Amino acid sequence: MKTLFSNRMIIAVSVITCLNFLSFSAKAFSGTGSGTIGDPYVVTTANQLNEVRNRLSANYKLTVDIDLTDWLTANFPTQGWLPIGAGGNPGKYFSGTFDGNGHVITGLWINRSTIKGDPQFHRVGLFGTVGGTVAIKNLGVIIATNKSVLGDSYVGGIVGAVVDGGILTMSSCYVQGNITTTNTSSFSYYAGGLIGGVIPSSDATASSVTLSNCYARGGTVTSQGDGVGGLIGFVQGVVNINISNCYAANTVVNADGMRSAAGILAMAGSFNGSATSDIKVTISNSVALNPSISGKPTLSKRIFSWNPSGAIITFNNNFAFDNLPVNSSIVTSGTSNNNNGLNKTSAELTTQATYEAMGWDFVHVWKMGSGEYSYPVLRK
Repeated sequence: MKTLFSNRMIIAVSVITCLNFLSFSAKAFSGTGSGTIGDPYVVTTANQLNEVRNRLSANYKLTVDIDLTDWLTANFPTQGWLPIGAGGNPGKYFSGTFDGNGHVITGLWINRSTIKGDPQFHRVGLFGTVGGTVAIKNLGVIIATNKSVLGDSYVGGIVGAVVDGGILTMSSCYVQGNITTTNTSSFSYYAGGLIGGVIPSSDATASSVTLSNCYARGGTVTSQGDGVGGLIGFVQGVVNINISNCYAANTVVNADGMRSAAGILAMAGSFNGSATSDIKVTISNSVALNPSISGKPTLSKRIFSWNPSGAIITFNNNFAFDNLPVNSSIVTSGTSNNNNGLNKTSAELTTQATYEAMGWDFVHVWKMGSGEYSYPVLRK
């Protein structure tokens, strides 16, 4: 009798475990694929894009363009998209790969800025928080017309914040539209067209961001406080940042006019006693095409705004539109190796040869835009 009871218990537990596994699997991802590098989950619908949050360390691939307009109206009509990895507590941030495969996510908007202290209202973007080793590539994000990606702090079109010594590689990605922070009651405000910022690791583990062949265009990046950049808002602590072959063509605004603003990356800072020499930033072969930049006069630049003494900042072969107004003034003394970039005319910046001379790949990666948009765009 005891053996029969034990066998029945084993069978019951096995059935429950199997059902729970099947239930979790169904909840995790409803599409095809196994989530591995060789067999990524294939995302074909808005609902499946939402399911990425259920398995944050898996690998994903888009095979179609996705319009979020109707899905957000049905599911989040007042607050918009809930960032993947919202809040970003340990183990709850995205740490996988996402291959846009040349496709575009349209209709994105976020309005999560009303409850101070709630983690879903900071670290805001398509992906709110990323950590571990992360790769995002071949992806376009178009923010809904007359809307914004909006949160309290660390707000970016694709990634809100890189945390806990995360290593992020972002390549061949772009964002079009408005990015906004609204927090005016603390020191965290940072906004960037692609990435809001890098939050330092408490154990001084180095964070790394490699940004290549990316751009942000159209709309306005606005911060109510410090650190607003056309591509990245703020990096802090022990960091290695490498930006190459990128450009920004969005308006950059520090709303109170007293903080840092820049066309590419706004600012870098030390953290919790870390050495400023632990900050390493390299910006090369990149271009500020912003319609305008505004912030504190001494902290507003076309390429990079501000860094503490001792940080290792390297500029190499960067350009800027010669009529780009910074606080309503035209920069006349920029060079390719400083934080304002070398002046280039509109005619030069709409000519493919200018970018080819910088080493941009117009065979596999880039092509010149057509119609009213005459700057480089990514090949699909």
